[in-house]
Amino acid sequence: MPTDWNQNITVISLQEAIVGGVKTRLLILIAAAALVLVIACANVANLSLSRAIARQQEIGIRTAIGAAPRRIARQLLTESVLLASLGGVAGVVFASQALATLKLVLPSDTPRLMEVHLNWRVLLFTSGLSILTGCAFGIAPVLHALRLRLRTALDSGGRGNGRAVAGPLRAALTIAQISCAVLLVIAAGLLVRSLWTLSHVDPGFRPDQVVTARISPTESLCRTPERCLAFYHSFDVQVQAAAGVRGAALVNTLPLTGAVAKRSMDIEGYTVPSSRTAPLFWLHVITPDYFRVMDIRVESGRSFAREDLTGPPVAIVTSATARRFWDGQNPIGRQVRFVGERQWHTVVGVVADVRAYDLTKNTPDWIAGTVYVPHGPKATMEDGRVPTDMTLTLRTTMESGQVAAMLRRVAGGVSGEVVIGDVRSMRAVLADAVAAPAATTSLLVTMAGLALVLGCIGVYGVLSFLVSRQTRDLGIRFALGAQRRDVFWIVIKEGATLCGAGIAIGVAGAFAITRWLSSELHGVSPTDPVTYLAVAVVMSLVTLMACYVPTRRAMSVDPLIVLRDH
Repeated sequence: MPTDWNQNITVISLQEAIVGGVKTRLLILIAAAALVLVIACANVANLSLSRAIARQQEIGIRTAIGAAPRRIARQLLTESVLLASLGGVAGVVFASQALATLKLVLPSDTPRLMEVHLNWRVLLFTSGLSILTGCAFGIAPVLHALRLRLRTALDSGGRGNGRAVAGPLRAALTIAQISCAVLLVIAAGLLVRSLWTLSHVDPGFRPDQVVTARISPTESLCRTPERCLAFYHSFDVQVQAAAGVRGAALVNTLPLTGAVAKRSMDIEGYTVPSSRTAPLFWLHVITPDYFRVMDIRVESGRSFAREDLTGPPVAIVTSATARRFWDGQNPIGRQVRFVGERQWHTVVGVVADVRAYDLTKNTPDWIAGTVYVPHGPKATMEDGRVPTDMTLTLRTTMESGQVAAMLRRVAGGVSGEVVIGDVRSMRAVLADAVAAPAATTSLLVTMAGLALVLGCIGVYGVLSFLVSRQTRDLGIRFALGAQRRDVFWIVIKEGATLCGAGIAIGVAGAFAITRWLSSELHGVSPTDPVTYLAVAVVMSLVTLMACYVPTRRAMSVDPLIVLRDH
């Protein structure tokens, strides 16, 4: 055997074979969910910290009458864990209702999707996560309470100053929310651009008004090649004559369905290196009208004719195959041959490349070329037999249900030993080809939107509390002659500083982390500058809009009322 025979073989576990294709997508969604959880924890921590600042006189009194720091910390943590536990219960209830919807959103070929359900492991995980998050967002008010000076707490009357309210801890929590939201929105933006690019790829054929159906004769019907070919010939003729059918053709491997039929080929003018095996080709077995029905462009030469079924062996190659093996030369008239057979097939045409494997590439990496041969006794597979299961392609205005009924009627008239299945439009096949990235994108966009809302709530909450705690200071400023624009810049500067820092950190983090998305991106770079700039601008506008209400409230402070009440 040649030295390169099976040199690229890889041994993987059965689990990897079943779920390996969706592992990256699921990890991306898990990471996104974790980021949303972090944002939510930071948000609640900020709100809890605001509440703790408002309660600092109460905490001071408790400390004055003998409450130990451990007792204060335990009380605050208990409140946080109770809130988190209630949230966990609500989350489980929501998840039980949303699980059915999630199963509809995810692609149907997701491994073991129908087996997913809520069980005791999920409940145990949720309980542990609720306690952990309760402790996580409960640390901020605990740290504030432990650092509180007794005299300051008793003298403050619950007012506190701006520096305490907008201290480093509150700023850090707000910046963390915005940066995580920016990271998620950038990732979602990259996936949206990738999905748009993928959805607008030219597949090499025109799917409009094309319906497909899988034709599966029984083993007894195709016991001999002659009988199998005779059935398909009669079936094809009768379908062509059916009302509403403008063209029909058969193919052994329909594009974008994942099926690959391979044959090793000898190629005229190409010498296989001594250390290599003959190149593997993707073998498409078709009836003469296939290119017309699928609207695949014939670039040079001709398409197949009915006479090719009984005449000398012929073949058609794709444009990429012709360039690879006969670059700069005319491929028409060249010959190819199935390894192990004596007859050569003359190349009579070159057709446009088709995205047969998926929408990102025409063929798998281990395929060297693509060849089409007429459906006949010379179109044999690796086992030496003609293909038995074929896919019918119809150009028609009929719906899939009407086509299915018509095909079963025609098949029953030709032979009762045939199963008609998987009747669907070519548009549906294309939709299935983008189902996985579309599902990932939609879920990540949902999480990014949630993160954006939570981040804005965090900014709004910080500035609102800042204004409420500085009402007296703002009233004094107005009484001393400060203009409303001066107060406007004081508040908006605080919000802009937090937003700017969060956006900068989020963009920097995205540069480092979104490279992990590269396997899920098509036609867009993980560091696409357009996406990053657009997200930065949108985040700036949205977060500054969150500053609007607190800023307006600060500008409407009446100094007479404030000074009278204080």
